[in-house]
Amino acid sequence: MRRSPFLALTMGVALGLAVLLAPAGSSPKAMAAEGCGQRSLHGAYGYAFQGQVIPPGTTEFDTAIAGRIVFDGHGGLSGYEWDSTNGFQETLTFTGSYSVQPDCTGTASLVNSNGRTDHITLGLIEGGQEFNFTVTDPGVVITGRPTRLRLSHCTDRSLSGVFNAAESGSDFTPAGVENGDDSLFFTIHFDGHGHEFGSSTTSINGFSFPDTFTGTYHVNPDCTGSASNTFASGGSDLVNFVIVEQGNEVKFFNAQPGIVFAGTMDRMATGDESGQN
Repeated sequence: MRRSPFLALTMGVALGLAVLLAPAGSSPKAMAAEGCGQRSLHGAYGYAFQGQVIPPGTTEFDTAIAGRIVFDGHGGLSGYEWDSTNGFQETLTFTGSYSVQPDCTGTASLVNSNGRTDHITLGLIEGGQEFNFTVTDPGVVITGRPTRLRLSHCTDRSLSGVFNAAESGSDFTPAGVENGDDSLFFTIHFDGHGHEFGSSTTSINGFSFPDTFTGTYHVNPDCTGSASNTFASGGSDLVNFVIVEQGNEVKFFNAQPGIVFAGTMDRMATGDESGQN
């Protein structure tokens, strides 16, 4: 999860994604043959993405967002998310509406607790287990791919095994001035009982170094959670996350002020899978 000299996700033109969890979606062939509708997008999805926001008359802001969104299958949605813009962070809730056309494309609008309204265009893929989207509001450059949770209730045992990720982000001063760009490659082990450890390779403005870490985590009933880690070289980090794909993937967000960093970690392959087609 990441060690940060400064890492945060803020301002946000966020998309808000989230919520409950739904039964398995329709098969891609069935959706193509029968067409899509509101019920094709239902249940809880998790997401994490990064992009840029360019307000009129100002410079570009880097933003990172992660969260959980629930679609009710009848055109209504709700959820919450964590945002970081140039290192300024906030937690938002949202409600909204959506529509899905027979060709499986659609639109959604989200009214956020900070007063902002976001508009997106989306396309269902993988039988409704995922969807691609782009934010269509002026001054926003954001795309993403939320994934269905496929879990109805979670505990610490819902997150176990070995995961890997490779992502990039940026660090900012308290005044919102960029310190530099970062990349992070890490492998992390979750024991299913709230403890974790791993190794990482971090690059800050091109200076790369290895590290190890240990930490703890907690998973909430809605399959969101939080974690904290201490690094062997010094320093620590705080991370929020959403478990998706029946526990095989995790959307994460660095919750430290000054950091703009979000991404996806996936369960690693095991040795006995290497020879399978």
